[in-house]
Amino acid sequence: MPATTNQNNTQGNTAGNSMEQLQMEAVIMQHNPERGVLASADVKIGGFMTIRNVRIKGEEMAAYNVITIGDDLLRAKAMAVRRFDARLHRMLDDMAETMYEFDGVGLAAPQIGISKQIVVIDVGDGLVELVNPHIVEKSGNVLGLEGCLSVPERQGYVYRAQRVLVQAQDRFGEPLEIEAENYFARACQHEIDHLNGILYVDKLANPSEEELAELEEE
Repeated sequence: MPATTNQNNTQGNTAGNSMEQLQMEAVIMQHNPERGVLASADVKIGGFMTIRNVRIKGEEMAAYNVITIGDDLLRAKAMAVRRFDARLHRMLDDMAETMYEFDGVGLAAPQIGISKQIVVIDVGDGLVELVNPHIVEKSGNVLGLEGCLSVPERQGYVYRAQRVLVQAQDRFGEPLEIEAENYFARACQHEIDHLNGILYVDKLANPSEEELAELEEE
């Protein structure tokens, strides 16, 4: 989810049958001798996940490519994370790097071609990492302008809950519970939608002139 122009005003895979069926068609996208190789690939591993980004590098963080609307992975339901290890930590670090690189306020793993329930968010109050997140409570209903890194050069109005209670796990597998309001709540809902194959364009509203005027006044 990219930063929107009115964010301060808003209230608010296919898998094979076995490991032997591993298929990889890697295309090198970037090579930096200091950071290693950033590659784009289709990787099919029986029953686990489809990855569109593969990176081989050293200890520094690296930005992934962001896939865009039309890619089937954006419409798939992401799978739960079961292993909380160094690989997950590296992925979270690189997702945050990608979000900041693209000037976003949120990013979900499916947006980088990884069908896992992982989200990073930073609406200006610091980085939040959510693993296996789900919303357990909602209240309020507010209109706001949204965009998406996977739907470039577009924005639209969407109704979201003004307040949400999110349960998740941190990078170590420890339980988290976050109460989010207003723009943070909107970002949480937007990114968690990605984990269920939902894009904000699926929820576009047709606000009245009065509603738009109220948004401009806030």
